[in-house]
Amino acid sequence: MHGTYKIEKVLGQGSFGITYLAEHIHLSKKVAIKEFFMKELNSRSEDGSITGMSDGSLSYNYARKFKKEAFNLSRLDNPNIVRVTDSFDENGTFYYVMDYIEGQNLNDYVKSHHMDEAEATSIIKSVADALIYMHEEKHMLHLDLKPGNVMRRDKDGHIFLIDFGLSKHYSNDGQPETSTTIGLGTAGYAPIEQGNRTKEGEFRPTIDVYALGATFYKLLTRETPPPASDLVSDDSLLETQMSANNVSKELIEVVVKAMNPNVKKRFQSVREFADSLQLFASPTISEETDIPSQPIVQNSDSENTVMDTSVDENDNTYGSENDVNGSCEEEENNPSSSKKKILVAFIVGFVVIAIVFFSQKKAPNDTPKDLMEQIDSVTPDVDTIPTSQNGNIGNASKKADTSKSTNVAVKKQNASQEKSKELKDDNTTTLKKALANGNYKKVQQLANEGYSAAYGPLAKYYLQNNEYSLAETYAKKARAAGFSEGKSVIKALENLGYYD
Repeated sequence: MHGTYKIEKVLGQGSFGITYLAEHIHLSKKVAIKEFFMKELNSRSEDGSITGMSDGSLSYNYARKFKKEAFNLSRLDNPNIVRVTDSFDENGTFYYVMDYIEGQNLNDYVKSHHMDEAEATSIIKSVADALIYMHEEKHMLHLDLKPGNVMRRDKDGHIFLIDFGLSKHYSNDGQPETSTTIGLGTAGYAPIEQGNRTKEGEFRPTIDVYALGATFYKLLTRETPPPASDLVSDDSLLETQMSANNVSKELIEVVVKAMNPNVKKRFQSVREFADSLQLFASPTISEETDIPSQPIVQNSDSENTVMDTSVDENDNTYGSENDVNGSCEEEENNPSSSKKKILVAFIVGFVVIAIVFFSQKKAPNDTPKDLMEQIDSVTPDVDTIPTSQNGNIGNASKKADTSKSTNVAVKKQNASQEKSKELKDDNTTTLKKALANGNYKKVQQLANEGYSAAYGPLAKYYLQNNEYSLAETYAKKARAAGFSEGKSVIKALENLGYYD
């Protein structure tokens, strides 16, 4: 081919082309060659030439774009973007040559490899670096970002963004620089607005932001993201499914924001997306403070343990080990001293018994456990209170008791709130079951009965089935009831030109 390359095998085929593994004859080097070939429009004759490329045809127009983008890609210089090294016309179509990456695309990689959050985050950061370069320096959108278009090199795990078949340049005001329509992208990775844009429509980097979030979702869950339309009718769908896959709360929040159906609520740039991951990489407060600096008062057993240890370590009533040994030696050498020791021991014992007796008489209503709790609540703070303030220890104990009462009240309140969440009304349960089973007849019935939570899902259902009048009716009802689905469906209708 082209007098330079020898085709070895097909590596893959997409909507806009076929990728081959080839060898550079003169350099004995493996390369990848992309051929423009729209499988829905083109065919191949017996001599290998491509048909369906007549002037003015849709295929011909896309081929011209493909050729222009190949030229632009050859000028990209980023370590996370595959390098284009050559391009040429042959067989009635166009080809460009790229460095061959020995590895797997991420779609295949996640099937055979368990990926933890750290690795997934690292990969997404690398893809984000490539997109930031494209957006900010080259004013270029990828428009078909997905795991299948990201390669991981086997030898070192390096990440490369590939397949720019749908990519487009845009101007500072968000206008595409070519007249061809924006590609629809891939289901699960393309936001609603990508499919609704007309060729004159404005488009922004938020399209790639959505796709990057969806790619992150796939790496974290090993599941294909739900279609963008599903997120309009169920704003908790992503969180529910990611939680079921034990994804951390922090990363769930990042993905949910990146894939928000409402463009304005998304990250507005890939750089903003990447910055949120930098925050995730920092140590969390819980990791830095595993051992609390304040005394733990919730667990009376642990308090007792601390107090017992404190008494054992600090109580010098019986002297140190050296004092005991010294006493034994003295007793052996001096009999009269032994008698004195016995007398002293008797007196000390009597004093201890008297102290315990009168302490119990002073506070007959205090059980030993209550007494220990009072001591525990005060003891940790004694060393930090000036001598002149020791008289306020009783007040500190009362404050501690008040704090405990407040904590109990808060716990009861939280328990009550949790209980109320669990005791949802029958309509909510019925609606969830109906949506899960795709039973929109039941959803319609709930809406007819005036259950406002059914308006949004029903509006989305009618939108998906091109029944725009009904979609508008229920979208307005949902919006009036304060449900975000209503606004989203109205916005989608605007994008579709329904109000024009």
